Amino acid sequence: MWKLPSVDPAFSAAQNHFDDYVAVHMNLTNFIHGTANFLPWHRYLIHLWEQKLKNSCGYKGNLPVCSLFLSHSWTGV
Repeated sequence: MWKLPSVDPAFSAAQNHFDDYVAVHMNLTNFIHGTANFLPWHRYLIHLWEQKLKNSCGYKGNLPVCSLFLSHSWTGV
């Protein structure tokens, strides 16, 4: 990601494609954080990130994802 050029000229400070993802997150923070879309939006952003790593950078693995159902006991809820 560091070696790929920025793809969105709207993010004038972005120097590479990694910066594009940072800029999207920063620009949408006030619209996503504190809303019901918080978790789905972040999971989608991570999905896009993983696909870009695989398709453009040759990444072969999977990114770890936290699952509340696997890491939390729901008894007594």
